Amino acid sequence: MADTPRSKGTVKWFNQDKGFGFITPQDGSSDVFVHYTAIRSDGYRSLTDGQSVEYLIVYENDGRPSAVDVTLATTGDVTSATTGEVTPATTGEVTPAV
Repeated sequence: MADTPRSKGTVKWFNQDKGFGFITPQDGSSDVFVHYTAIRSDGYRSLTDGQSVEYLIVYENDGRPSAVDVTLATTGDVTSATTGEVTPATTGEVTPAV
């Protein structure tokens, strides 16, 4: 996976109680499923709606894409696929919303 390019996107929504959500890819492709176990973090693994993230894509047995090795975006800006708004990327650990 070291040579696999990382994708960038914005968290569309993430349900902390159920531990899953969806990412809207920056390239405009279909939304990508994300499970809390795919989030790289030393602490509580969760995402917040609107966060800019980087991830790898794997395809499930049914052909649907899933995000793995999910981290907060560290460089560049991410454009929201839903609003077209440019959001500066954030840095640091993934932290739970309070």
